[in-house]
Amino acid sequence: GVAIPFVLNWKLTAIMLARLAEQGRLAFDETGLFDTWRDDERASVSIEHLLRMSSGLAFDENYGAPSDATEMLFMSHNGSSVAQRSALAHAPGSHFAYSSGTTNLLSELYVARTGGPQAALNELFNELFIPLNIRSATLEVDPSGIFVGSSYIYASARDWARLGLLMLHDGVAGGARLLPATWTAAATHPNDSRNDSRYGYQFWLNTGRRDAQESPRWPALPDDAYAMLGNRAQVVMMVPSADAVLVRLGWSSGAYPTNENFAALLAAAQNQP
Repeated sequence: GVAIPFVLNWKLTAIMLARLAEQGRLAFDETGLFDTWRDDERASVSIEHLLRMSSGLAFDENYGAPSDATEMLFMSHNGSSVAQRSALAHAPGSHFAYSSGTTNLLSELYVARTGGPQAALNELFNELFIPLNIRSATLEVDPSGIFVGSSYIYASARDWARLGLLMLHDGVAGGARLLPATWTAAATHPNDSRNDSRYGYQFWLNTGRRDAQESPRWPALPDDAYAMLGNRAQVVMMVPSADAVLVRLGWSSGAYPTNENFAALLAAAQNQP
């Protein structure tokens, strides 16, 4: 299949970090992540806070005007530098705010822990892509050689589905455990924020915490559905209760009926003889 740009690298970034955790080279409760944070209030921001988009960092996610996001993507030598200098606007863990900048912080950590840009690329292919038989994936890097963790991965629908199946099969592929045994459950568990708990480890969740009393994100889909979402309505939807992964590659500039269309796709798949 044709390799399509799918602006959802942040989910792959989370899976990459999970592989390091499985090898004992990283822990999600680590704090004091960057030298510039260790002597101020940002020292308490953990990897898990970044994964859940609840770091509390102030980051302007606006693509229609000059902003933190556009500076990060189009003007910075290092994609994580903008988020690294962001001030703390909320106590870590208390407030969900979608921030592609925090994903580039995770990408920076991955490259650092694996020994640099080339070593990181080798590790990604040897530890994830080759075991998953992913052949089409191409990643872009910033001028410093760091993966742009928030954006810019190109892959076929089948390869996106392979990542979805890794999640659906609890981090096991080809009989080998690639991700920690407890990671999928943690990655799909609602966050603890006060404003929107329907987000896990870089995955959009259909439902949040019971005490939050939030409406399902996709009311026509099972409660346990969760997804990787691209910025032009590309979707990799995992539905554990239906044992299904659904992939949509497209480029919709306006609204796309994910709820209705994916409910119809799921019903059609379940009615196959």
